[in-house]
Amino acid sequence: MNMIFLSLLAAILGAAAGSFLTVVIPRTKNRQSGILMGRSQCSTCHKKLRPLDLIPVISYARAQGRCRYCKAEIPIYYPLIELVTAIIYVALFWRFGPSIQVFFWFAVGTILVLFAVYDWLYKEFPTNMIIATIVIALTFNIIFQYPLTFSEGIRGAFIPTVFFGTLFLISRKRWLGSGDITFGIFMGLILGWKLTILALVLSYIIGALVCLFLLATKKIRRTTLIPFIPFLATGTLVSILFGRELISHYLALIC
Repeated sequence: MNMIFLSLLAAILGAAAGSFLTVVIPRTKNRQSGILMGRSQCSTCHKKLRPLDLIPVISYARAQGRCRYCKAEIPIYYPLIELVTAIIYVALFWRFGPSIQVFFWFAVGTILVLFAVYDWLYKEFPTNMIIATIVIALTFNIIFQYPLTFSEGIRGAFIPTVFFGTLFLISRKRWLGSGDITFGIFMGLILGWKLTILALVLSYIIGALVCLFLLATKKIRRTTLIPFIPFLATGTLVSILFGRELISHYLALIC
């Protein structure tokens, strides 16, 4: 019963974090002031929203996906971000349990959603933000030696840096952007080299499957540019939640 209650709290916290991201992402893109402290408003009529308008998922459903004031349609990705972030928080809670460390992973989950959605929507990457997260991850490695020691984090970051850096140079920026390299560094600092390799493999598998589906349903063309950060973020999340078990099962199969 206690775990169910705490899981519910994790879901509420995650939904609130997702709601916060729906404000941060467009304001970061548009370089608006008040990213952290400014009041939420309708992007169409600019009416300041009341607390009842800001209940994650529920407010969207009650208003039938429209602004209560001007009736403009609210993008569906708003409640989806809130719902996905809530699910991620619950999954992380079940993985790491009721501990102080779980809040670190809540922050990581929020960062993954932020960068994945930003890249998917705008086909670009907030470089300053990822540099800040790299600095924070390094600080945790050095001061707290969590989730990895400094040397473990550096070894983890080395792999995607070399891999993506090589692809970046060979393709002359056609296959991926510099944002993929910086995001790869962040991955390595929190995963270590083994889980980073797994995350990269999963990212390419997930990316290939999604692209094949989109091609089959004619949502994209072969020339369509697909952002890669969402797949890297998904591979990272799966590695955080199930990585050690996946590696153990794989080694058991080949040994």
